[in-house]
Amino acid sequence: MSVERVDEQTAVVLTDGRVLMGGRRPSSAELFDPATGTWTATGAMAKSYLDLLVSVVIPDRTILLVGGRRRS
Repeated sequence: MSVERVDEQTAVVLTDGRVLMGGRRPSSAELFDPATGTWTATGAMAKSYLDLLVSVVIPDRTILLVGGRRRS
């Protein structure tokens, strides 16, 4: 990873085999491509959340983040 992640990380395997990894500190995400062994930054989440618990890919390929408390 290009950025160390601390606390409340979440990861989900995408339909193409890449892994989306994100977390609270920093409030951003990266894609890991196991075919090349590289990480690519994707940007920050629109809102920062505490205690992020689960991420899933739903049928339209949107990633749903479930759980957590919104940071005030």
